Amino acid sequence: MRFVSQVVCVALLLTVSVAQANQVQTVPPPPAPTTTPAPAPSPTPPVPDAAPPAPPVETPPAVAPVSVPPPAPTPVPAPPPAPPAPPAQQAGPPPWQEHVGAGPGAEAHEGFFLRLTLGLGWHAWKKQMPEMPPEDSGLPMGGGEASASGVGLSLGFAIGYVVAPNLALHITATGHAMGEPTLTLNDMDIENKGSSLLASLLGIGGTYYLMPMNVYVSASFGLGGMQFVPKKGIDPLNTKAGFAWELMAGKEWWVADDWGLGAALQFAMVNTPDEEKRSAAFAINALLSATYN
Repeated sequence: MRFVSQVVCVALLLTVSVAQANQVQTVPPPPAPTTTPAPAPSPTPPVPDAAPPAPPVETPPAVAPVSVPPPAPTPVPAPPPAPPAPPAQQAGPPPWQEHVGAGPGAEAHEGFFLRLTLGLGWHAWKKQMPEMPPEDSGLPMGGGEASASGVGLSLGFAIGYVVAPNLALHITATGHAMGEPTLTLNDMDIENKGSSLLASLLGIGGTYYLMPMNVYVSASFGLGGMQFVPKKGIDPLNTKAGFAWELMAGKEWWVADDWGLGAALQFAMVNTPDEEKRSAAFAINALLSATYN
């Protein structure tokens, strides 16, 4: 029985296998997939020959590390110094000194020299009066020594040439006058209206300038005389010529290339023989001067 069962099982298995095989053959096969041709591979460039191998590098022996000091700090530059303060503006020259001095010889003492002076001062005078004075002169008879003093006028000029740097030689003429002086004669005061006392100098002199201050000193020597005019219309009383001198010191300021204006102090004296005695006049004057040079 057991054998028959095994035969039946084998038969059933064969039957099922045949049926499955038939079923597989009846199903149509699926369509074959469309194959896309692959692109032709690009030609591979030839590989260059490999570089020769590098020579072996020799490894230097190990060196102990050197300690490098840190760099010094960069110095900070000092700030630039402050610009200097502008110079204080100086006051310009006074109006009478504003002029153009450009040409050669400007504001220099050279060549022709001319100086004019005018001023006032204190004058003293002493003169011998005749024993027989002119009529209507107002003078007493008998003569004697008369004296007078007071404020007087001085006028002068000098003309010459500069012969060395800042040194001029010149002819000098100066006159001093007192108007209506009060005479003292034989202890008597005599007032003559219209009378005048005169003293004069004519001589040679020199003037030297201290530059650039334009300060000068001047001296002149020559002949001098004195004159007393009692009244207008009456002959004057003259002395003989005698020795006379004057000294000056002053300062001038340029007002043009060749013109200077200034001030000066003058001392002058005239000493003359008169009636067996000597007459004399003395003057101290403050002057204004104008010089062309």
